[in-house]
Amino acid sequence: MKVKEVDSSILRDTEKFSKKISGVLKNQRFFEHFSKKHNLKLFALYTYNLSNIQKSKAVRFVYCLKGRGNEQGIVKGLNGKFLAPGCFLIPIKNDKEMQDVFKLWGIKFKRKLMLTN
Repeated sequence: MKVKEVDSSILRDTEKFSKKISGVLKNQRFFEHFSKKHNLKLFALYTYNLSNIQKSKAVRFVYCLKGRGNEQGIVKGLNGKFLAPGCFLIPIKNDKEMQDVFKLWGIKFKRKLMLTN
């Protein structure tokens, strides 16, 4: 496959991105601007581990995230999607609410910004 033409704005943005990658990774505004400019969607990728949490608290927290019976969990309610146990995506517009849930429960988590089409 041969590439005939490359959008120069993507190259310029990619160069800027790679030069400033260490400082920019935590800059949500940059990701929002980049995603709009290149028609990408911005998500927060959450990972967590409940192995060091009391079992009953861990079960209640999972019910909170995934739901139980006919009740919808918070992840689905925020238009998120589970990728694997302990790992899910949330649209950036709902990111603050998800962070608040983890803080309320006192659960440690990791969060990364992610662009996708």
